[in-house]
Amino acid sequence: MQTNYKNNAELEYWKKRFLAEGNSFQNSWYKKHMLDMVRADEAFFENKIIADFGCGPRGSLEWIDNSKMNIGIDVNVGLYADNFKDKFLDKNMFYIQSTEHTIPLQSEYVDILFTMNALDHVDNLYEMSLELIRILKPEGTFAAYFNLEEPVSACEPQCLTEELLETVLLSKLDVIEYKTAIVPPAPNTRYDALHNSGFEAYTKGREGVLWILATKK
Repeated sequence: MQTNYKNNAELEYWKKRFLAEGNSFQNSWYKKHMLDMVRADEAFFENKIIADFGCGPRGSLEWIDNSKMNIGIDVNVGLYADNFKDKFLDKNMFYIQSTEHTIPLQSEYVDILFTMNALDHVDNLYEMSLELIRILKPEGTFAAYFNLEEPVSACEPQCLTEELLETVLLSKLDVIEYKTAIVPPAPNTRYDALHNSGFEAYTKGREGVLWILATKK
């Protein structure tokens, strides 16, 4: 019952975004943010399997046109397909539906794994963190963005902290870069806070943002 409530709350959020964006989903900013996250240019993706965990219906990976495969992973793939079929399925991506316990991909399959503001949406944080590690190839790239100390909600049952993320996920990775900042006051600037100077440093006890670039041990 709790999972159904959460999934329906997620769907209602995306329905509102869909209407607000003219019966479509805007996604032009993903290219810049994702290239920033991996500290590379587009050649980095050539002939690799790319995945985005918690991708939503926007088509976050459709701009990557030189990879072997672009995979969107989300627990609500079926709901998005039913409600946004014409604007969801016609993307340069292959979508798979995760459960709250398992990602249905073989182990060590993905070369580059993104996740952006998604891990706080899962019901089972420890299990899904292990699944992210499982599907990533040894020495594969992990690029992630997390909201820190954000209050729980219907869509986001996890309140993430640096210590919690270290325990369930980061200790299993070789972290290359690690950046934090407080949540910026202006809307739609959370990603900018991690990639540009001039934003206030994060301090524990406040809502923040964390970005990491890592590889699998």
